[in-house]
Amino acid sequence: MANDVFVEVGPMSASKDAKKVPKEFAAAAPKLMRAAAVREVKKAKGFTPDKKGSPKEGFYIDATLTGVTIDAGAKTVKCELSGVVATYPKKKMLTSSVSGSATLKGGTDTRDVEDCIAAVAEAITKDKIIPFLKKQ
Repeated sequence: MANDVFVEVGPMSASKDAKKVPKEFAAAAPKLMRAAAVREVKKAKGFTPDKKGSPKEGFYIDATLTGVTIDAGAKTVKCELSGVVATYPKKKMLTSSVSGSATLKGGTDTRDVEDCIAAVAEAITKDKIIPFLKKQ
């Protein structure tokens, strides 16, 4: 909508520490996380990730996948993420204390790990970032 607040979704990233995020998942993580965050911003009433009309101000969000723990015995995958919220376009930090995790039960293959990564980005955006933005 014309009156929606613009939210620029950053490129997202993954920890370069292979002990925290295995390399085989670090490469795909930013795309999965960004897609999930964009979807959630689009769903949120009053916000848009679409840059139509050259918005003069809004918000900037970004996140880093900080951990992936795979427990083959328990058939679980745990993904951890930390994020930031800043102003747009100046990127003045509003908070860097957005973090959370998601645990997927039932499998540990590549698809399960990717689902976990997307799920934590979706949850952080929906449950923490959007409510924070609404208070600004």
